[in-house]
This record gives sequence, structure tokens and C-alpha cells, in this order.
Amino acid sequence: MRTLFIFLVMTFLSGCTVTDKISNQNLAYLYRSTSSILHPEFHVYHFSDDSSRLYFRINTEDLLFIRGEDGISKADFTVSCRLLRSFDNNTLVDSTSLRFLEKESAEGTFLSGYLNLRTGNSSPDSNTTSVLEINISDNNRKLSSRFFTGVNKSGFQNRQSFLIRKKKSGAVVYNYYIPGNDTLTIEHRNQTEKNFYVRYYNRDFPIADPPFAVSNIRPFEYASDSSFVFHMHNLPTEASFSRQGFYHIQEDTLVKEGLTLFRFHDDFPRLTSPAALLEPLRYLTTRKEFEDLYSKDDKKAAVDNFWLALSGNIERGKELIRKYYNRVKDANVFFSSYIEGWKTDRGMIYIIFGVPNIIYKTSNSESWIYGEAGNMTSINFTFIMVNNPFSDNDFILQRSPIYESYWYHAVDTWRTGRVYND
Repeated sequence: MRTLFIFLVMTFLSGCTVTDKISNQNLAYLYRSTSSILHPEFHVYHFSDDSSRLYFRINTEDLLFIRGEDGISKADFTVSCRLLRSFDNNTLVDSTSLRFLEKESAEGTFLSGYLNLRTGNSSPDSNTTSVLEINISDNNRKLSSRFFTGVNKSGFQNRQSFLIRKKKSGAVVYNYYIPGNDTLTIEHRNQTEKNFYVRYYNRDFPIADPPFAVSNIRPFEYASDSSFVFHMHNLPTEASFSRQGFYHIQEDTLVKEGLTLFRFHDDFPRLTSPAALLEPLRYLTTRKEFEDLYSKDDKKAAVDNFWLALSGNIERGKELIRKYYNRVKDANVFFSSYIEGWKTDRGMIYIIFGVPNIIYKTSNSESWIYGEAGNMTSINFTFIMVNNPFSDNDFILQRSPIYESYWYHAVDTWRTGRVYND
């Protein structure tokens, strides 16, 4: 990994407005992993009371390097940001744009850098998450891609007040799900001496119920399975998290907010072990079928035979497996919160129905449309954001009996050896 230091252009604007609210735009491409050449990662860190830093990382394989007159191949790309009040409010708070030139090198597969933005003061009374619109332009290709990430300034110890790095490389950690074999450093914007209090949870969460079923949501038990303290004299502190589960890290235990790190299985977000590959088949099976599959001693053979029985031949079965488990992996990438993304309401719909034709996002909801907007034959799903101290990526489906026929039609399509909404 290489950190970029060539900053060629910087502009700041504030107090302006733009015309088209994000909530009126179709954002379905955000959940389509093949829709963009670029697949960057982002992390927002509030390094001071009124300013924040957007860290980004780009795979060098996504960029086009062109050999110049000096004989050196270089990538040329621009990162532009606009901070808006919300998905529903298009008032422009601040903006910046940086252009980067980077020589081709064998040192690493990622380029990383950051931009600073004025994001306003934190407030314990604020429940609004601003939206950072990020445009990355590959100037050599003359192509650009647009992304979004939230900026949460509510309170003084929300997850964006922490910065996590890998100890060995110093690389910023961009996902809240972490591998178990890394030692991490944890930094908080308050640099005074303090302790971090950690609550550890190891829970077995069920998968999502079908969209037509009455979902019996059990209240979360906030009493932790165990707890410990990082005693510190200087920041950052070092920590490792080897046990599967999730870790809620706080400076002040009198409030619920804090940094939560999730430790799933080692190959997450992919599923590779036979037992793990078996579990998402629950969406396609009856309870008895699934129990029979799970009782098999040879889980790999159980998975293979299931798909072979649906497809009728090996090659077709391999194609079904590839597409189904690609959806499972993408669901983990897009929708994971305190549980794996494939187990969530959005993950369930995404796996069975595929990427929607239309997605509208507001500050606290997502509307998914399979078909055309306003068409009576289209399928519409609405997901509402849950106020969750562990994650801002927790959404629950508004269930309805009207989905029963749509669900069984989609499942039957898979069970007859065809990919639904391919």
C-alpha cells in the first residue's frame, strides 16, 4: 500500500445549493458490484471538533496507467467531494477536490490518501447524518464514478471519532468487520489520557424471515458476555480481537454510542467452508429439507448434490453456484451490520431477487423497485433504518402478505435451475 502525497488542486465552497436531491435519484448502481470500474473504500474520521478527514483507498488494478514522454507510467485521477445536509436536503456545506498523479510501482496494490472537509461542530442533540458525495475520475480513461458515505456528527464518541489502523503497516482499516490475526491501533480524536471500555458480545442471530412473514423481533440484550478495559497513557493504543463476535468500544459507558468492530469468520465476506456454504440455502429450502441437508456428515457433498439436483448437470450447477454465492458475498459487503449481510432483510431480498432496477435512499430509508417506478406490476420493498448503537447499516423490511406470491415465484425460479433476475 502506498500513501499519496501529490495534491495538485484544492477548492473549498460553502453555503451553496444544488438542484437535484439525492433522494430523487436512482442509486441502484451502488449495490451492483460490476457497475463501476472503480471499487474504492472510504472512512470518515472527525480529527477535530469542526473538521473531518475522508480517507480513501483505491486498487491500482482499477486505474489506467499511461506511459508519459519521460518513459514513466502514471495514474492520473481526481477525488472530488460535496458534503450535503442529507439525502433529502441538498444544501451544500463544503466541498473539495484533489488531483493525484502516481507512478506505477510494484510496492503495493493499493493507493491511499485523504481529503479534509469542514463538517461543523459535533452535537449530542443532533440525530442527522450528513451525506458526503464522492466523485472519483480516472483522468486517463476519462471516466468517473460516484459514491456516498455518511458523516455523523452526533455526540463525541460515535464511530467516526475513532481511527483504526493495522499496526504492522499503518494502513487505515476501512471496514468495521476485521480479521482476527491483525493487531490494530485505535486512536480517538480526544488525545488526552483515557481508558477505553470494551464490551464483547458473542450471539447467534437468526437469518431474516421471508418478506411476507410476521417477524418476531426479540429485543437485544445489552448485557455483554464479557468486558475488559484498555488502560492507556498514550494514544494510539494496540489491540487484537481474535474471538468471533463483536466488540463495542467506548470512552464513556454512560452513553450507548461508540466504535463497534465485528469479527466474523476468517474468509469473510466470502463463504468457503462447506458448512458456511450450506447455511444460505435456507432461503431456498423447506425447514425439513434444510435439516436433512445439515444432518449430512459430508457438508460439501450435500451442497454439491443440492445444486446438481436443481440444475440437472454439472456445468449449469456451477453457474448457479457462482451467481448465488456472488450475491451472498455482495450482500455481506453491502449490508453487514452486527450480523453478516446475507442474514439481514436487505441481504435476503438481494440474494433471492437480485439487484433492484431502482433504489431511492432517504436519510432513514431505502425503497427498492423491481420493474418500473409507478408500474402496478412492479415489486416494491421499503426498508427502514434502525437506531442501532452498534451500526448505522441496520435496516428492517416493512413486511406484507402481498409479497408471498412474489417470494415463492422467485424461489421456484431458483429451484428449477434458473437464476432469478439474472
